[in-house]
Amino acid sequence: MLQYVDDHAAEIVAELAELVRVPSVSGSDEENAVQHVLATRMAEIGMDVDAWQIPLDATLAEPDFPGVEVERREAWGVVGRLPGRDAGPSLLLNAHVDVVPTGDPATWAGEPPFGGRVTASTVHGRRMPVSWSGSGCCRASA
Repeated sequence: MLQYVDDHAAEIVAELAELVRVPSVSGSDEENAVQHVLATRMAEIGMDVDAWQIPLDATLAEPDFPGVEVERREAWGVVGRLPGRDAGPSLLLNAHVDVVPTGDPATWAGEPPFGGRVTASTVHGRRMPVSWSGSGCCRASA
């Protein structure tokens, strides 16, 4: 695995920077679009992909549902599965693609929130430590 990451680092970082540049704010059309992009990319590398529209009305009506942080017109779930090679243990990787709103862009000092600039050791942008690093790791590890 580590050798694969070393051999494909430039490709992995470029894809990660591209995803950072998408302003996938919670509840936005971009959030939904990114789910479809990731589903397509997972399918391209041979994963079994299940993408489904979440039934928001039914989900929100559930008595034990904890609520939502933003209004949504639609929402998608995506799962990619790569079957194991033998009877050994399984590994589940989980990530999310949305971020909270950035607020006033003028208040962002230094890097813009969705810049995705790549330096020698860092991809700069919103949500790197939290969601995109996890999404990138999930896909790269497949």
